[in-house]
Amino acid sequence: MTQSSSNGLAEALLKTYEVALAEPEHLNDPGDLDAFADRHGLTTRPADENQLASTKRFRDSLRRLFDASTPDPVRLSALNQMLDGISVGVELIPVSEERFCLTLKATSDDTAFTVIRDACLIDVVNAAERYGLNRLKSCLAEPCRDAFVDMSKNGSRRFCSTRCANRWHVSQHRARRQNN
Repeated sequence: MTQSSSNGLAEALLKTYEVALAEPEHLNDPGDLDAFADRHGLTTRPADENQLASTKRFRDSLRRLFDASTPDPVRLSALNQMLDGISVGVELIPVSEERFCLTLKATSDDTAFTVIRDACLIDVVNAAERYGLNRLKSCLAEPCRDAFVDMSKNGSRRFCSTRCANRWHVSQHRARRQNN
């Protein structure tokens, strides 16, 4: 089974567990894993409990790649270990009549876990190659821990969204006012 990666798929998988919510887990049963794959255009066989558990373990490992406090050499080593188990093919896709884009494609079996894992890893590799490992970050606004790829010009983005940035700045302003 061949699958191409989708931009932001790794971040989307990480958002299936949101610490800021009363019920943080969004992958509660194999059907949720199937629905996730469908939403992101991934074709898989129906998931089972083992694939669900494997996906959750992978998600935890993937989250560590977005931890900016971890040195890049450690993250690179972890990413390379994760990549060790996937099969990847290459495809040239036309962008225009004269231009082409080289695309990595997972060529693993079609179980939900392997298709999602491989597509997420290809997504992370593409982001790391284009922006650098230091651009894989987690939101600094408590309690949010959403992952994102910092695509800002100078690499200074600290929050996953404007909402989180505003919440953090308001809390900092209130703390300063309270101390005065």
